[in-house]
Amino acid sequence: MTFFHWMLSASAESARESFALPIQASSLAEGVDETFAFVYWCSVVFFIALMGAMFYFVVAYKKKGDDDRTLDLKGHHTLEIVWSVFPSFLLIAMFVMGFQNYIKSTVPPVNSIQVNVTGQKWVWNYAYPGLGNIESSDLVVPKQTPVRLQMVSKDVLHSFFVPDFRIKKDVVPNRYTNQWFDAIDIFPVREDDKVYTKVNAEFTDAEPLEGSKQLVFSRGANIQESVAKQCAKDKKSDPSLTCTTEASQVKIGQHQVFCTEYCGDDHSRMLSRVIVLEEADFQAWVRSKREFVPEEKYTDAVSLGAYYASKAGCVGCHSVDGSPGTGPSWKGDNYWGSQREFADGTTRTVDEAYITDSIMNPDLNVVKGFNKGVMSAGLQNSFGKDKADDGIKAIINYIKAINGVEVTAGAAPAKDPKEEAKALGAKFAGKAGCVACHSVDGTPGAGPSWKGIWGTERKFADGSSRTVDANYVRDSIMEPNKNVVEGFGPVMPPNMHMAWGDETEEGISAIIEYIKALE
Repeated sequence: MTFFHWMLSASAESARESFALPIQASSLAEGVDETFAFVYWCSVVFFIALMGAMFYFVVAYKKKGDDDRTLDLKGHHTLEIVWSVFPSFLLIAMFVMGFQNYIKSTVPPVNSIQVNVTGQKWVWNYAYPGLGNIESSDLVVPKQTPVRLQMVSKDVLHSFFVPDFRIKKDVVPNRYTNQWFDAIDIFPVREDDKVYTKVNAEFTDAEPLEGSKQLVFSRGANIQESVAKQCAKDKKSDPSLTCTTEASQVKIGQHQVFCTEYCGDDHSRMLSRVIVLEEADFQAWVRSKREFVPEEKYTDAVSLGAYYASKAGCVGCHSVDGSPGTGPSWKGDNYWGSQREFADGTTRTVDEAYITDSIMNPDLNVVKGFNKGVMSAGLQNSFGKDKADDGIKAIINYIKAINGVEVTAGAAPAKDPKEEAKALGAKFAGKAGCVACHSVDGTPGAGPSWKGIWGTERKFADGSSRTVDANYVRDSIMEPNKNVVEGFGPVMPPNMHMAWGDETEEGISAIIEYIKALE
């Protein structure tokens, strides 16, 4: 393969400024581009040779008269062997180059930073388990440091793609996929090649994309400010730190993240960013995230609610100006306290209990005119570790505030026991992914609906039957293939309860009470 080395090197080098390929921003990019160049130039050479020969033969052997007769050709074995064997070697070379790049991209270095990537309609979220479980809406990484991505989806199939790094990996529900990369340098964003992401309350320099209410461009001023502020604070106790104390001097590289697997209405707007920092500045950013308390930075209901709404991706579907979206707007005439009509013909008052249930169990009350299954279950977990209750309260106050309703201090009004049971059960059901198969409104799914089944007799695939009670629900969770309801398959994984961790018993009890309450 070395006889193509000069051509490949020249192509890979020019790819940094080529209109055909984005910049090579990771160590994986060069090998991918060399393979691409090899395949491309082989195709060009053979295209020219084959098309040139074809046109030559068309002209040279054109029938010149009625007496022309086609020669009685018997073939040429040597020629046939050459044009079969030589391309085979090229195909083998393509396979070897591609396989080498594949192995390199799937085996991360042992010193990699792990980042847990969660995809859900239609946002990306990032958590750093080895750095204090900090969370971010941007994938922030240090320069020249390997980063291992452990990815999973909360709802449907997504695909994580960063063109500048030449990495792409499917993100699948209930299964982890892995990918790694390292950012070889800091490439500032060019004016003609902006990197867009979802609206975020943390941005202090957001420039909206023309014609879009969801996508903005930010030069990363909020990250620069966080790094500089944290660095200045830390240098008071440790002057040896090499991080940057001037926000304008913090170097930032940005790279676009796409979802490349169609995932619904807002698939094309499921954008995010990779932010690259110097190592010292990255460590300062990590320290700032560890010390960050939203309630201290955002002191009014609107800004705090906007922060949690952007963090969980709510703003991707729900507008705050009354305009229609994938989901109903949070603002309207006399919205708070009004009656909402649902797809099943029932109605309910817009209050604290309704908002809480809509977050905890989004398919419980689907507003008429909108689709079921769009909002991901367990979205409250996106508010942050142990922040579900704070996030829900902030969203409630946010909706009140933008509709001109006075926001009072203290907890939301207590719900009746049945509503409490529904909310708690929805929380555990969302965490374990139960709602992906079991509906709560009677509609069929991959598993039987939970609505109205308490106390009924369930017939199983083996002909036996059993009453739906606490023991039946417990057995169905702990041993899902023990009693498979007639008409359904044994599709439930045997360890779903492990998603509750040390709260398995609490989770089972909550699900039992939840099913009881779903009359």
